[in-house]
Amino acid sequence: MSSILAIGFLAISSTLNVFPQTDSCCIAFPWESKEILAEGDYTVWLYSTSRAMPTITIGGKELRATAIEKEQRNKDLVWRKAGEVHLNSGTLEMACSPDIFLIFLNMDEHVNPEKILDDMCVLPISQSIGNTRAAIERNTDTVFTMPRYSKEAWEQKASLLRDRILLGSGLYPMPVKSPLNAKVFDESAQDGYTVSKVSFEPWPGFLATGNLYKPMGDGPFPGMINPHGHWKNARVEDEDESCSVPARCITLARMGIVAFAYDMLGHADSIQLSHRWGDEREKLWGLHPFALQLWTSIRAVDFITSLSYVDSERIGCTGASGGGTQTFTVTAVEPRIRIAAPVNMISSTMQGGCLCENAPVLRLDNSNMEIGALTAPRPMLMISTTGDWTRETPRVEYPAIRNIYALYGAEDKLENAHFNFEHNYNKDSREAMYRFMGTHLLGGEWQGFTEAGVVLPDIQDLKLFPDNTLPEGYLSGTDLIDNLVEQAKERRTSRLTHLSTTPIPDSAFAALLGAEVPA
Repeated sequence: MSSILAIGFLAISSTLNVFPQTDSCCIAFPWESKEILAEGDYTVWLYSTSRAMPTITIGGKELRATAIEKEQRNKDLVWRKAGEVHLNSGTLEMACSPDIFLIFLNMDEHVNPEKILDDMCVLPISQSIGNTRAAIERNTDTVFTMPRYSKEAWEQKASLLRDRILLGSGLYPMPVKSPLNAKVFDESAQDGYTVSKVSFEPWPGFLATGNLYKPMGDGPFPGMINPHGHWKNARVEDEDESCSVPARCITLARMGIVAFAYDMLGHADSIQLSHRWGDEREKLWGLHPFALQLWTSIRAVDFITSLSYVDSERIGCTGASGGGTQTFTVTAVEPRIRIAAPVNMISSTMQGGCLCENAPVLRLDNSNMEIGALTAPRPMLMISTTGDWTRETPRVEYPAIRNIYALYGAEDKLENAHFNFEHNYNKDSREAMYRFMGTHLLGGEWQGFTEAGVVLPDIQDLKLFPDNTLPEGYLSGTDLIDNLVEQAKERRTSRLTHLSTTPIPDSAFAALLGAEVPA
């Protein structure tokens, strides 16, 4: 015990000059050099283990600590008076027994150092902060549990988690949004819907690309953004057993919902950057795959709500796998999304295996369960399956998140649809989503609804850049990254100017460091 405490005190003394000193008072570690500022008669106090009988030789005089008081017997470390000594100004010379951790010298014999330390320290000096990151190696496959919360505790935690997502993505405070420069073109009428090509700029010079599926008629219609997962063909993936993004969006449009399917980085028509790009320099500027995809998803909400035929009060989001991560993450920080259906992704055992699903400080003391719970009390459908890391959802993740919904009396807003397939967003999973979205976004009876009669347009007709050639004037690769870094530097300059008159909120420090600022 003594050696552990000594190591802790050594760590403190080697990194922080935490103890103030005056002409008549000083606190010293036994291993450090200390200057006595004023000659005089000093009372000597020793901080040591309660079972020890510590001694100190100081100013040429040997002193022994007094016996502990009755009320101190249950404490690991206690202060005890050792006596008085006359000290000259200058470098303090002393020799201590090994069980002493602090020495307090003061000219006023009536001053007790215990109260001084209580006022100075956030925690008792013998108590560690309890940083589990130093004791447990965590990774994306660590098994997490989600604690129970009171409503007050959860809302404090929820605010911190939202700040943390934005901080880790270079989006705190939320940046000023540049013009989207959106283009909707090459609309073609199909069986019960129309489909168009779309591009817009989340950041100046960086293109987001996708397809817009629109119901027939004038609207206003609900709208849904549809991030895809790590499928081979991305937003135009069409495989019967695993996933069909076009079939999903076509069916939503036929139901009466505007569906926007957009590319994740480095997929389909997103050809300015690879999917796995960036290094530590970009992370310092809040630029990495997760951050750029999250910002693209936020701007996708800007795009779809800008359409005259979309009801901005009825916006949803759904996606599977990596698109599931985007779904619950953007929903966590984007209040305009009123309903979500993350598919085969919220898990206590796997937090996302791609760079685009991970960000600095994203999971300091939480897992994707807490991030998914940030949707509460808005409606959410958790789709899961036996063949991947969501196999335990009915038993683990769904009840954990339902506890958060219960805090708002909204248990009926959360549902779980569990299937017996491999990792997917197949027809069965999609039909569960259609029924949920139909009920909440359109109203009426949707329980028997099925996906039927979907004939896809030619996939090449959905592509914006079928020959993989960017429009003139757009950068790619390191040239684009350098340009995005310069934009980030300009945003930083603007923020620093703002901070000259407005202090950084304590909540930002709490989110970034996983610590609280003392009152």
